[in-house]
Amino acid sequence: LATVGFAIAPVIREFVALESTTRILTQVTGSSAEAAKQIEFLRGVAQRSGQAFGEVSQSYAKFAASALQAGLSTQQIQATFQSVALAAGNLGLNSDQAKRALEALGQIASKGTVSMEELRQQLGDALPGVLPLLAKQLGLTNTELNKLVEAGELSASSAIPALAKALESLGPKTGVVDGLVASFNRFKNTLFEAGTTLLEGPLGQGAGALLTAFAGALRDVAFVAVSASEGLKVVGRTIGLVMAAVTGGIKGVREFGEEWD
Repeated sequence: LATVGFAIAPVIREFVALESTTRILTQVTGSSAEAAKQIEFLRGVAQRSGQAFGEVSQSYAKFAASALQAGLSTQQIQATFQSVALAAGNLGLNSDQAKRALEALGQIASKGTVSMEELRQQLGDALPGVLPLLAKQLGLTNTELNKLVEAGELSASSAIPALAKALESLGPKTGVVDGLVASFNRFKNTLFEAGTTLLEGPLGQGAGALLTAFAGALRDVAFVAVSASEGLKVVGRTIGLVMAAVTGGIKGVREFGEEWD
């Protein structure tokens, strides 16, 4: 049983991540059909870039939510994610770094302007070499970019599309990232997609019903345990007071009642 639980746990985590991503995308796009299209796009980019779908999908959904509010189009959001994922994969960076880059972009989008903290400490750390590329794409020197950011005059709606374009130069020429890590992530993505497909069907519904029943049983057991514990406390307290009355520690019924309260 423990072996089965160990084997299925990653699939359940992947399913939870997928469900969370789907809910966010449905909310921000206003359509479950559009959310499904975005999920398919995510899967495709994850496979081409060799990124772990579960690690980047939720970050993409949060980034998309912030970017849409900042006025970016769905096409610009998708282009940005694709550039980040392909650049990260081609540079040999792991999925966590791609995730952190998306989180930094999400913070930039939510604020509406680029700050030095997100640009240098978060985005620059996640994607080394990105700052000179962004400056070049904007037609600025590094010094001019720094001054613009420090003055709070670089908007998210200008910086994010420029960054997406700049990162294209770091992506693989073939459009597909090669390498052992990328191949392993693609393998995991395929397995997890198969697993989540099973969980979305009758098997998942049956597992959900089983978990619900199991939770109910645990609740009943816990209630009995608590009730038994409270009962033991009452019995123990009664014995203690009776012994105190017998030995003269409590005198009279009134004092017994006061001690009980």
